[in-house]
Amino acid sequence: VIRELLQVGLKRGSKGAKKLKLSLHSKIVLVTSAFLILFGAVVIGLLERHGALAGRSALEGFWIALFQSVSARTAGFNSIDLSTLRVPSLFLMLFLMFVGASPGSAGGGVKTTSIALFFAIVMSRLKGSVHTSLFRRKIPDEAITKALALVLLATFLIGLALIGLLLVQDTGLSHEAPREFLSYVFEAFSAFGTVGLSIGATAKLNAWGKVIVILLMFVGRVGLLTMAFAIAGRTRRFATRYAEENIMIG
Repeated sequence: VIRELLQVGLKRGSKGAKKLKLSLHSKIVLVTSAFLILFGAVVIGLLERHGALAGRSALEGFWIALFQSVSARTAGFNSIDLSTLRVPSLFLMLFLMFVGASPGSAGGGVKTTSIALFFAIVMSRLKGSVHTSLFRRKIPDEAITKALALVLLATFLIGLALIGLLLVQDTGLSHEAPREFLSYVFEAFSAFGTVGLSIGATAKLNAWGKVIVILLMFVGRVGLLTMAFAIAGRTRRFATRYAEENIMIG
């Protein structure tokens, strides 16, 4: 994406050069990243203006909210104590950590292109269209299948890891602090997105809890689809195809 931006900028600056356009991939990455950064900063700023950001100037509060919006997408730094944030702000950060960075980067998560494509698929199906398109370009069926598989597998994996954490930690949630459960949810999302943020659960992890978090971080860094394909093996070229039959949905 950076290379394309530089090429487009250089070509536009030269006279008589053929006009270059950004690829569909770069457009999706730039638009989705900008939306997530601004949306996260605005929402965190509004939610915490009377909470964690109370007593700070408007400019300082804006920079803190912007920093946390970017940091939640795998940067791993915090400029304020995250345990002081309200629950809605933490849930927003869960979503940002789940999305993560963009393909080809060192960040984790399901990636910006996957989440953009996921919502595009949902919207196109709700409109009754059998095709999915973005920026006047039709998305290949293979990319649609991968995006859906990645988002659903990531959700299932995080849920499974969270259940494992709660079992091995033996927290006795009914006798713990009200946000004890949320701290482990935050830990699971942070590990999958290889973010490194925490609201206090990291120091409480026992040996098995650390193993679960380590495995979740490993899968999140290597890539969920890469791990799935490595475990499942290659698809047979001439797989058995059965007769089709419809079922009721919803």
